Amino acid sequence: MHRIIRTVCAIAAEDTGKDKADRIAAKAQQRYEELLSENQQDSKALRAHTFKRIYPGIAVYEVLRSEGISSEKAVWYIREHFQRFSANTVPHIQRLIRAFGLARKMPGFFYKMSVKNFGTDAGYGNLHPRLIWGRTKTIGRGGDCCDFLLEYKEK
Repeated sequence: MHRIIRTVCAIAAEDTGKDKADRIAAKAQQRYEELLSENQQDSKALRAHTFKRIYPGIAVYEVLRSEGISSEKAVWYIREHFQRFSANTVPHIQRLIRAFGLARKMPGFFYKMSVKNFGTDAGYGNLHPRLIWGRTKTIGRGGDCCDFLLEYKEK
């Protein structure tokens, strides 16, 4: 089972109960596999992002809604998954930045990582006090693209 589906459903289980959450997870996994099949023509760069993050999110959202979960609550479950994931990941990255003095070099690393992972056509906040990360628009919120920003601010 895809990690995003598994963890979103574990969060949902806190409200829905384990049996319903397990049913949602199984249906979401099936929908995710359908999305993979329907989108095999996606470029390798696009698949690296959509297959890992976008399609599992779509699948679990659709199934949550079909099981009577409100749109707001379904979005909250998915957002909560990403917030918990980031909360667990950010401290490790912060330690690396401090240990190796990488704050000034992070924008360049971030750019290279973004191009490699998402193509030229990514995302944690609070990594370092001088690193400013953000987005002004995302496809998920109706934008025409996801525009990521990471810049180093001098004092």
